[in-house]
Amino acid sequence: MILDVGVRTFGVAEGGRKPHTQNISPNREQSLNSSTYHDVDFRVSTTNSLERPSILQRLALELPIETVQPEGQDESPSVLSPEEEEIFKSRLSKIWEGMMTFPMTVEWKDIISRWTKDEWLSRITEHIPTNVKLILVSPHPPTPAQLKSLPWLNTSDGGVLAWYTEASGMQDSTDKTIYVYIGSASDCHGGLNARKARMLSPFARPHDEALKRKIKDLGLNSEGEFRFKTLFTVPFENGFGGDVMDVRALVILARWALMIWLGAVDDGLKPLIKDLFPWGIENVEYIGLAGDNPLAINFNGSDKAMKGENQKEEINEQTRMTSRYDSVVIHGIILRKARSTPVRRVVEEQFKYLGFGYTEAPTPQQRDGWSCGLMIIRNAKRRMIGLPVGSWDDEVDPDW
Repeated sequence: MILDVGVRTFGVAEGGRKPHTQNISPNREQSLNSSTYHDVDFRVSTTNSLERPSILQRLALELPIETVQPEGQDESPSVLSPEEEEIFKSRLSKIWEGMMTFPMTVEWKDIISRWTKDEWLSRITEHIPTNVKLILVSPHPPTPAQLKSLPWLNTSDGGVLAWYTEASGMQDSTDKTIYVYIGSASDCHGGLNARKARMLSPFARPHDEALKRKIKDLGLNSEGEFRFKTLFTVPFENGFGGDVMDVRALVILARWALMIWLGAVDDGLKPLIKDLFPWGIENVEYIGLAGDNPLAINFNGSDKAMKGENQKEEINEQTRMTSRYDSVVIHGIILRKARSTPVRRVVEEQFKYLGFGYTEAPTPQQRDGWSCGLMIIRNAKRRMIGLPVGSWDDEVDPDW
């Protein structure tokens, strides 16, 4: 069931998705034209998001995001001292080395190997604000008051956020009462503003379901825009040569580093990071809510993406091209800024013996979370009779 309300375009709960109408088995070949076409179905995708900017703009009218001003005037110095710079580099380097020893998927190993350690750390350092760095280099562990004092930056850039809430009811004076979650916005569809709105929405996306369940089980209050703070920002269209996928990876890696550095992890992860938290894990002054190791989860994440339910590849022997039709593509592909993606590398490797070119073919984008199978059938039918599937901006009925 998909509710027709303002928050629907921020995400579709996995449990609310209508079943797909077909299940195409891997490596199946079907003749589109006995002399010219082969239809190839893949089970890999490069996106875990269903939104497009045009939809997000409409959502902004329905669910306006108000500017949240910092608590008080920020009088922090604009740069670190040379001594503080050295402390920052040393602590970040140690955390990075620890991250590289944690469980990691093959896909993440491939992504991280594309750049040197110094290049990754330089990028992370560049996009952490000075007021956050000052907390990270302090001789004392971060306090709830310091996190609360950080501002929120309204932006559609990617980034890392901190969210906090306080336990309600009577508490023992020795109990920790502040809960902190470190999250990220690593897709191109609205960035940090969109992630904040999704977290405020009562309808969780799949990767937020565990967090919202934990908040509910603990009886915490999740309302209030003032609870969000910005820890890291990076434009999607700038950096790593314009490759949006590498910017996404940078955001996820920065989130993992900041989770560790701030000690904002749950009890399950504390043993993993105890030697990396600079002030001793027993001195964390709040309760962490994040319980995931991002590097142990496939970069392209969602079940829909891993199953490839939203896309189809076509090999055309006449044009000597492999064309990919994806109905929930990342916006960087539409803008031709995502130059190299995991899907492209898989396709080119598997069919390199053909010597064909590769293109991300313009494809109408879904406006819902359930019509993937119908869109595949629609696009395949049109290609079988020699018709185009449409452009990126077309709004189509998948039943047509």
